Amino acid sequence: ATAYDTDFAASIIRFNRSQDAVRIELRNYAEYNTEDDWSAGVTKLKTEILAGNCPDILVLNGLNYRQIAARGLLADLYPLIDADAELNREDLLSAAARALEVDGKLCSLSASFTVNFAVGLKTKVGDRSSWTYSEALQTLEKMSEDCTVWSVDNTAPDLLNYCLQIDGDSFVDWKTGEVRFDGEEFISLLKLAKKMPSSFDYENYDWSDDDMATRLMNGDQLLCTQYFSSFSDIVYLERNFGGLDKIAMIGMPSVGGRGATLEFNNALAICEGSRHKEAAWQFVRGLLTNQSRDNGAGYKGGYVGYDWGFPTNAQAFKALEDTARTPQYEKDGDGRPIIDPETGEKRMQAIAWYYDEEQDDVIPIYSLDDKELGAVEKIIENASSGSTGDQEVIDIVLGQVEAYFSGQRSAEETAKIIQSKVSLYVNENR
Repeated sequence: ATAYDTDFAASIIRFNRSQDAVRIELRNYAEYNTEDDWSAGVTKLKTEILAGNCPDILVLNGLNYRQIAARGLLADLYPLIDADAELNREDLLSAAARALEVDGKLCSLSASFTVNFAVGLKTKVGDRSSWTYSEALQTLEKMSEDCTVWSVDNTAPDLLNYCLQIDGDSFVDWKTGEVRFDGEEFISLLKLAKKMPSSFDYENYDWSDDDMATRLMNGDQLLCTQYFSSFSDIVYLERNFGGLDKIAMIGMPSVGGRGATLEFNNALAICEGSRHKEAAWQFVRGLLTNQSRDNGAGYKGGYVGYDWGFPTNAQAFKALEDTARTPQYEKDGDGRPIIDPETGEKRMQAIAWYYDEEQDDVIPIYSLDDKELGAVEKIIENASSGSTGDQEVIDIVLGQVEAYFSGQRSAEETAKIIQSKVSLYVNENR
């Protein structure tokens, strides 16, 4: 592993205590990081993996797992699910399965995910759920000269880094070695990034004017990035932008118009070369089996479970959605409803709160309607895999764009140089 949380480490301890013949040893490659190179651990682990020195189980945080999967180094988990007496493929949420697959193989598994996307005014971006770089560029060119792509403090390198992280596999095919940085879409991305400032003066900016929703409504900003980790997050989106009918829940632009992306927490893979696949599966399968919820507030037991985000288990996902749809009541330590002494009624449990300026009060939300839940379902169903970028590739791109931003090279010339340098790197490392 190169990154993991304490709950994950605790899950390994629980698993080891329950086993007689199998024991998991955790090796943390983050210990190789230095003050000069915070990615040294990732580099070392990736180098060992690509050289065929694979552990039994990989924690994929910080790794370009598609590059590893393209080398055939990750086991397909579908046959292990098929052979499991308690699981079948339908237990995995279909949207999560698509995002985790590589060439039809389930090369990793995670207990939970969050959703990253962006919203724009329908009057500006249209009523759509995804778009390409060229479409975004055409839209931005119709806006005012000072309009930014997204948040005012995000720079041109920030935009490139973000888009290449979530859309990396559109430009590099690690299986074939094909590189596509000299095409129209990447050139459009360069031109889109040039619309952003190359740097930002944090100390002297008037942050009182930096309300993203207001900037969006005023036409000063094309997109607002958003993050969903629960169904109730739709409440804040709805209230901040004056209703769901006014906004398009669109992703950041991409080559294929992939829309929103799913980000997985502590995704695990089993290496193809492992001599202990069945034993490894006994731990990894817990990502799907240990997802029982207690009123949507946490997980119970199991070796590896989740306590935040959306569950990848289809039944747990539906149960969480049903909880958000149905008003819940507060309970005491014995599980009995709490009675409000003033009203004599059971005290309802809010799932979200928002500030109402007209009432000058914080308003509780006790449940979500079908329209709100449908909007969350739609964006998850249309989402694709999250981070697919390779940091070395991104660094090559960022190292070449300054000459374009300063006017020393054209976008087309810059794209050709990047194409050459990335092609060399990819074919040396795939």
